[in-house]
Amino acid sequence: MQTQVIGINNRGNTDGFYIDSAGVTHGFIDIQATFFKIDFPDATSVLTQLLGLNDKNEAAGYWQNAAGTQFPFTWVSGVFTPLDSMLPSNTSAQATGVNNAGDVSGFYVDSAGVNHGFLLHNGVVTILDFPGATLTQAFGLNNRHQVVGIYMDAAGNTHGFLYDATALEFQSVNDPRGVDTTDINGINDVGQIVGFFVDPITGNTNGFVGRIARCVD
Repeated sequence: MQTQVIGINNRGNTDGFYIDSAGVTHGFIDIQATFFKIDFPDATSVLTQLLGLNDKNEAAGYWQNAAGTQFPFTWVSGVFTPLDSMLPSNTSAQATGVNNAGDVSGFYVDSAGVNHGFLLHNGVVTILDFPGATLTQAFGLNNRHQVVGIYMDAAGNTHGFLYDATALEFQSVNDPRGVDTTDINGINDVGQIVGFFVDPITGNTNGFVGRIARCVD
């Protein structure tokens, strides 16, 4: 009924999810034009989505139960690794990116309903909260330990961000055509980013490809 391709690696393999004729959502990975259906092996699972993919064909994603709670995991060669127990508070969470070192980006919702980004590196979780933001969600992750995503300011406007795990600093990033409605979804190793913004005049949503200059200094 529907197929969405979300992740792609440097080998040309992809992952994502599809909805079957019964309305059930399954993850998939496509390795050299061979598709594999990925369903998290839990009796309460009603949905699986794969979102990020590295060059080792390790995927990051989440599964959801009937109550709507989401649980992050990684998958490689048929082996699932749940990540929810590593987060400080897991009302609901998604793993959204994975790099070649096995670092994982994502976000979770705490017991108060607040969204926080996270970066998992060498078994240690760093919580990513953009300074002064009311919401932070981490999406893309590259091999230089740089994370991109979105944050929401006190006025309810949405902005993109870059977090550099080496420098331990955030950078706000906005498309100049949509400074209050920018969303960054992915970043590669040379600082190119992809995302979208909403045109404040027409209300149309527009995709973009850009570059963060400081990322490659």
